[in-house]
Amino acid sequence: MTQVRKNKAAPSRPRASRCCPNLGDLLDPRLFRALADANRLSLFMRLAACGKPCTVGELNSCCPVDLSVVSRHLAILREAEALESTKRGKEVYYRVNFERLVPLMRGIAGALESCQCDTNSCCFSAIESAAAPGPPAGRPTRPRTRTTSRKRKSS
Repeated sequence: MTQVRKNKAAPSRPRASRCCPNLGDLLDPRLFRALADANRLSLFMRLAACGKPCTVGELNSCCPVDLSVVSRHLAILREAEALESTKRGKEVYYRVNFERLVPLMRGIAGALESCQCDTNSCCFSAIESAAAPGPPAGRPTRPRTRTTSRKRKSS
């Protein structure tokens, strides 16, 4: 049985650091999460290479999964704004959202080029402070005391 979390919080955008102020505004976790799956990436590459809008049936041959799974993968890519869809009759045609992705990728490349830290200390200070071990949230810390063992009385 698969457990599903219904009240899933939306992913937050990464915080900008001092040396890369624009990078946090450009990175979209939904887009990278959508492209992280091998089948979705294969679908995306096929659509980009095709050069024309394609239906789910036309794209089904690139992935070793069922047609309904291909449709769901395309919906995830569309929700991440990597694809656009148009409905013509009963068919839905998908195409790569070049108008959004090309400027976004150029902006990410430019922001990465402007990240010129000598020591990278400013980039990783937020990560290190977040990863520092600490007490569990909500529980006050107190020093552990050693307890002495009591001898049982024998009757």
